[in-house]
Amino acid sequence: MKYAGSNTFNIDINTNVMFNELFWVGIGLRNYSSLNFLVDFNVTDYLRIGYSYDMNLTKINHYSNGSHELLIGLDFNLRKSSISAPRYL
Repeated sequence: MKYAGSNTFNIDINTNVMFNELFWVGIGLRNYSSLNFLVDFNVTDYLRIGYSYDMNLTKINHYSNGSHELLIGLDFNLRKSSISAPRYL
């Protein structure tokens, strides 16, 4: 949830699922106005690349085909821990 002044309350609902510790698939709903899809690939232990598509669910859909996004994720974990993060269990 986000709030940034008068009449700017937003709700985002998202979920991501990882398969074989290699790639991610996700879907999300933003303020009931857009639906987004995500695919991410773990290239190495430190590098992740991905693609996201946001589809408009409002009247602006007549004028826009949504938006595309390329993602690059870097993990700068300099102190390796022997404990697994709950995210990867």
